[in-house]
Amino acid sequence: MDVAEEHLVRLGYRAVSLQRVAREVGVAKPALYYHFPQGKEELVVAILHHSLVRVRAGLTRAMAAATAPMGRAGCARPHGGSAPSPAVAGGWRRCTTRFVLSISATMSR
Repeated sequence: MDVAEEHLVRLGYRAVSLQRVAREVGVAKPALYYHFPQGKEELVVAILHHSLVRVRAGLTRAMAAATAPMGRAGCARPHGGSAPSPAVAGGWRRCTTRFVLSISATMSR
């Protein structure tokens, strides 16, 4: 799946060749069809599903890491009719920045 994902990202769906993926992995093309009977479409769906599972797990970890030091209330977005104080707005920016950096780090793994 890693090789197929690399081809998918680099070349796009149409250019992904099961023959090429099989050759690079070192298996016969029928071996891919054993695991993915519907062929390339099923393989791509499996890749996308696996990616979404990783993203969800990463987002969960990032949210936990971003909220843990300040507590959930400390990361709550300021709201209401008036503008937040500079301290509250600064805390929100720091919390948001930590969250975005955590997501970025997770996505690069």
